[in-house]
Amino acid sequence: MARQTKAATGDGGAHEQATAAATEKLAQSGDQFAPVVDTIAGDLRDFFIQMWKDRPKPWSQTSNGEQNDIVRAVEYAVRNAVAKSVDLIATNQMADVPIRAILESYADKGDIKAVLKIKTADDTDAENAVLALHRAQGKLVLISKATPADYLGERGQVQTDADDPALPFADDRPDHPADDSDLSDGDDAARENGEKLEDEA
Repeated sequence: MARQTKAATGDGGAHEQATAAATEKLAQSGDQFAPVVDTIAGDLRDFFIQMWKDRPKPWSQTSNGEQNDIVRAVEYAVRNAVAKSVDLIATNQMADVPIRAILESYADKGDIKAVLKIKTADDTDAENAVLALHRAQGKLVLISKATPADYLGERGQVQTDADDPALPFADDRPDHPADDSDLSDGDDAARENGEKLEDEA
C-alpha cells in the first residue's frame, strides 16, 4: 500500500509519507480484525471506529491521489473483515445440529404461522433435535426447503452395451449338408459290398 500511495500522491515529501503510513495502517486493520461469535457486532463496531481513528486526515483535506489510496485501503480492510465474519458465522452454524421437519400447514392471518413436524432417525437424533429447538426458542431461525426429490432427476437413462451377437451353429454352415441322407447311402453301399465279399468267399 505504501508504494502505491507514494506513486499516487506526488513528490513523496514528509506530508505524503505521513499520509502513506496512515493509509497503510488503515489497510492493515483488516488483517488484525479478530471477531468472536458472541461479540461479532461489537467487534465490527470497534473495527470501524478504529478505522475512523486511523484515517490519515479529513477527507476534504486529501488530494485525489490520497483519496484513491484511502479507498483501496478501506476496501482491503473491509473485505478482510467481511470474510472473517462470514467464516465465523458459517462455522458456528455448522456446529448446530440441523433440524429436519415437514411443513404440515401454515396460516396467513396477519402474522404468518407455520406448523412443522420434526423428523428424526432414532432416539439420539430426537434428543439432539429437542436440544437444538430448546436453544433456538425465542430466536430468529431460517426455514429452507431441502427435499431430496428435487435433485433426483436425470438427463436420460444410462445406455448399456448390447450383448455380442450369437455365434452361428454348425448346421448353418453352407458346406454342411442339410440332412444326413448322403451318409446313410454310403453306409448302405458299404454293407452291400461286404455281403458280396462274404458270398464269394
